Amino acid sequence: MTYENVRIQHGNFAVDRAGTDFFSMDHDNQRLVKKSAAGAVLFSFFLDMFILEVQSLQFDGYYYWTLERQGTAGFRVRKWEIGTDDLVRVVDELSFASGLVNRYDTYALAVEAYQDTLDNIVVAGQSVFDVVEGDFIRPGDVLVIGPSTAVGFEGEYAHTTVATKVGKTVTVTPPATISFSPNDIICFTRSLFVFSDAAPSGLTGALYKLRYTDGFHLALSVSNMFWGVRASTFFQGKVLFVRGGEIIWLNPDSLEIYRSQAIDNLDQYHAVHRTTYDLTGFSNMIYRLEREHIYWNVGYSRYDTEDWSPLYNYNTSPVVPEVYFVAVKAEPPILHKYVSGVPAVDTKSLITVTVLDQFHSPVYNRVVNLTSTGGALSPIQGTTDTNGQIRSEYTSNAFAGDVTIGATVT
Repeated sequence: MTYENVRIQHGNFAVDRAGTDFFSMDHDNQRLVKKSAAGAVLFSFFLDMFILEVQSLQFDGYYYWTLERQGTAGFRVRKWEIGTDDLVRVVDELSFASGLVNRYDTYALAVEAYQDTLDNIVVAGQSVFDVVEGDFIRPGDVLVIGPSTAVGFEGEYAHTTVATKVGKTVTVTPPATISFSPNDIICFTRSLFVFSDAAPSGLTGALYKLRYTDGFHLALSVSNMFWGVRASTFFQGKVLFVRGGEIIWLNPDSLEIYRSQAIDNLDQYHAVHRTTYDLTGFSNMIYRLEREHIYWNVGYSRYDTEDWSPLYNYNTSPVVPEVYFVAVKAEPPILHKYVSGVPAVDTKSLITVTVLDQFHSPVYNRVVNLTSTGGALSPIQGTTDTNGQIRSEYTSNAFAGDVTIGATVT
């Protein structure tokens, strides 16, 4: 766990595209404040509309999204854009009032936002281009492309909608209004996720999935797991939220648990979980906005506390996958032709190696080298697929005795 001295005045924050600067909505001064990781104020943007206290600030790569709660009466989500004149304007607003069917008591918001990059030059007027990944783009997605490094001006973006996508080739309408270079960034948003302490029919704890354009209810999951959630975000294609001593990752389509990871947010007596007020992520690091830092003293004899109150600062949780579990399986079991009672023929077995990380999730794109004390393996090396697996064929020989298949992950 590491931290800097960003020292934010209010309980909301988001990190920029580069992972170097942080933003926070200051309702006392009606501004969007930009700070460096060391705490220096880099800029204060005036708002074009009055805001109440913002519980959660989310950044989708271009727009800023805020959640303002209204107790058990409802909540409001606003979508903001920084203009070329440095004024932050509301471009959309969604209001939700509690009723007999839907009941709200919200603190946490996650915005389903994705990024991709251009794979080729795009000239003004062009409507078909290739992207580098293309895994998440769908027809109907509204893309924000830019800033344009071809034009060379920070404020130059293009807004367009995906008409079709075949592989990594995207057709948009309207065509691009300016030119772009390869590796210029594409941002797009799909859904909003709101956690509520109230739920329909008097139940406790709910997660609402909402269409970001009009607030239409796409899905609802009711569970005590969603009660008391104060911090959430969308990161690496998943919905993340803090619950007790864990960060829980959800599949955005099914709302089922993808994985969870423990976090070091206990107080110095290891008795109470500290509150996380907002959540954001960049690269392979999750940033937790909190009010104190617990750490071992110089002599590693006791825990000490650095109290940031009444300000907020961040603690970090890395999510770099580590190889935690490697399993080797042979189907059918290995037999050798010269062992008593076994026919004098070569036998073959499918060898499957499974590699999981510390979160018990598949480890993708890792090289596995195989060895054998008995027969032949083909191939002897492979790269794990999305299930964290490689496969090889084992062919028996005249070896008698126990066979050891070794798998080394690099």
